[in-house]
Amino acid sequence: MANALKEMSHDAFLEFVQTPEGKNVTLNTGAALGLCRGGAVPTKAPLAWLGLFWLSLISIPCIYFWSDPRFIALSIFLAWLGARRSKRAAVAATWREVKGKGRLNTEQQREVYELLVQKDWLYLPTPDENKFG
Repeated sequence: MANALKEMSHDAFLEFVQTPEGKNVTLNTGAALGLCRGGAVPTKAPLAWLGLFWLSLISIPCIYFWSDPRFIALSIFLAWLGARRSKRAAVAATWREVKGKGRLNTEQQREVYELLVQKDWLYLPTPDENKFG
């Protein structure tokens, strides 16, 4: 499998994502989370939602031992919600930077794009890979 983005510069990519074929580009969720947690993509939203996840997860044994166990379902829901929203916020922040609409300057956006493409974390399948056969 060849990543079609490896031959595309960041400027060409910015033009490409404006086309309908730009919807086929996929981003690795783990890479987006790693970039946000590592500070390469400046955002605080994933960390805030991750805080809700950990707080809810830690509260489950506390509720079990010292409170009404019926509230455990609420903590499980809040932990799920925190994990889900953290992931979505990280992916959205990374997409903003890669598409040139974020807070980073152009050179930093280009570096993030090149890192993602080099590691195949930002991927565009070639046209023959999209065909069913």
